[in-house]
Amino acid sequence: VSNETELSAALSQATGGEKIVMSSGNYGALNVSNKSYSSHVTLVSAEPRGAVFTSVKISNTNYLRVDNVHVDNPDNGGTASKVVSVTNGSSHIEFLNSEVNGKVDGDFSGHYGLYSNKSSDVTFEGNFVHDVKVGAVFNAVEDVTVRGNSLEDIGSDNFKFSSIKGALIEGNLGSRNFHPQAGDHIDFIQFQPNGNSSDIVIRGNVSMPSNIANMQGIYLGA
Repeated sequence: VSNETELSAALSQATGGEKIVMSSGNYGALNVSNKSYSSHVTLVSAEPRGAVFTSVKISNTNYLRVDNVHVDNPDNGGTASKVVSVTNGSSHIEFLNSEVNGKVDGDFSGHYGLYSNKSSDVTFEGNFVHDVKVGAVFNAVEDVTVRGNSLEDIGSDNFKFSSIKGALIEGNLGSRNFHPQAGDHIDFIQFQPNGNSSDIVIRGNVSMPSNIANMQGIYLGA
């Protein structure tokens, strides 16, 4: 496909197992909701990160894979706005090998880069996230894999988790440069105390901040 209309039609016609190859270009905001495919439908750029979206929102959808795209949001976002989100009962979703950012202008006051809420079997792997307030936030997710992602130029926290049942957090590289606002408390990997989490594996992650000295490493809230 080569434009937003063709992509929308391909997603509507897919039933499961299809690969939709996107020519380089701008595809606007990707919103996929209420889709139940029988096996993974894959959206992939023909050229590395050549397909560009302003945002990606996946809601109440099963078996969708997005691979090797660039999600380049044109603004700085508001409080807890999301560049890429997987929500509302979605399952078997993979977001892979992509670049995700807010507006690149030195303002780090808004946006979660990656976000998932009330979903299951979700994978975020091999992504580069930058120029957002918080790198990634996961809440009430079951069986989430966060592997091999790298972050840079983050406003505050790298990875935040709450009410997680089953997680593999592996081989991620935290941001070197942070741009906190007054009162921000910066964490590398934080499990917040406002939700019980269980069956968590954290291994092989690296945090080497270069411009701050008061960052918390790994926190597991009681």
